[in-house]
Amino acid sequence: MSERVFLITSHYMGVLYIDELLRAGDEIVGVVAWPDDGGWAVPPEYDVRSKAFRHYLPLYEPDPAH
Repeated sequence: MSERVFLITSHYMGVLYIDELLRAGDEIVGVVAWPDDGGWAVPPEYDVRSKAFRHYLPLYEPDPAH
């Protein structure tokens, strides 16, 4: 049975979660990831934002100013 999932995560663990959820056939209805502020150099294979874009997943980024 597949599930609908809204994922709040970051970095490599988030990439692993997305991979596993997709492999299981679950529907990811949204991903919340910290916005890229240019402070961290995250390799693309560890970047939740890049992973979400590659799989056309809805991506939400909180405004760090609020």
